[in-house]
Amino acid sequence: MKLLLLLLVLGLELTLVCVHAEEKTSLTGKNFNPEKIVGECHSILLASDKREMIEEHGSMRVFVKSIHLFKNSSLAFKFHTIVNGECTELYVVCDKTEEDGVYEVICRKPELSSNIKEMFGVLCKENGIVKENILDLTEANRCLQARDGRNA
Repeated sequence: MKLLLLLLVLGLELTLVCVHAEEKTSLTGKNFNPEKIVGECHSILLASDKREMIEEHGSMRVFVKSIHLFKNSSLAFKFHTIVNGECTELYVVCDKTEEDGVYEVICRKPELSSNIKEMFGVLCKENGIVKENILDLTEANRCLQARDGRNA
């Protein structure tokens, strides 16, 4: 479970940097508005130094369904993943860090500019993740039946 949370946090952190770059805000988070990331989400990219963990049927292949902002600035994430062939929901709550405006997220709207995908690749490379271990999730089974309230 510790590895799962560690990998989720890494993915969330990498995506946050991309969000900052797209919004042209500083990486220190001073202009970051968490209200811009709440709501329904669609995972676009997933990366790991152990590709088998994020491939289909891998234990780390998760899709963000939604993000909720609490009054205390904590963020709640609802994920979908496939377990034993069935869509399963997973919830994670992240508290605001001591660093001003720093939040960690793993999703975006379905539309994403190619330069953000390129930035994600650069960040992965800087963190020791090779290009072959980055998966584009735009065409993957993301448990849409569960998202729509139907069984998988």
